Amino acid sequence: MKTPKFVILSPEFMKFSRELDVDKSRIARHEEDDRTSPRISKFFVDGKLDNMLGSNNCTFVAGEIKDVPVQRATVIDVNDKEHDAQIVMIENKNIRYGCLVAPGCEEAERARQVLLGGSL
Repeated sequence: MKTPKFVILSPEFMKFSRELDVDKSRIARHEEDDRTSPRISKFFVDGKLDNMLGSNNCTFVAGEIKDVPVQRATVIDVNDKEHDAQIVMIENKNIRYGCLVAPGCEEAERARQVLLGGSL
C-alpha cells in the first residue's frame, strides 16, 4: 500500500477561490495516476499541522486511502518539504471528511470532537 500524499495549496488559493499557477505546477509534480480513495466530500488540514503549514486547503495527489478511521499520510508544504501526518476519517450528518492532523492520538481525537460537535 502506498502512503497517501497531499499537497498544501497556497494561502492565496483561499482568497481568489481558484488554483494559482504555482499550485497547479506543484500538484502536477507530485500527482500520480494510480491514487485511490473512498468517497470523501472534503479534505482539510487542522490543528498543529494547520498552524505549522499555514493553510488548511490541500489536494490528494498520490497513494491509497483506506476506509479506516485513522491512517498514516504525508503532506507536502508550499516549499515541497514532506511532513508526517495522519488522516482522520469522520462522518457527520452523512458527509464524510478527511481531516489531516499531526501524528498522535490527541490530535486525532481533538479533530473528531470538533467535527462531531458540528464546528467545521
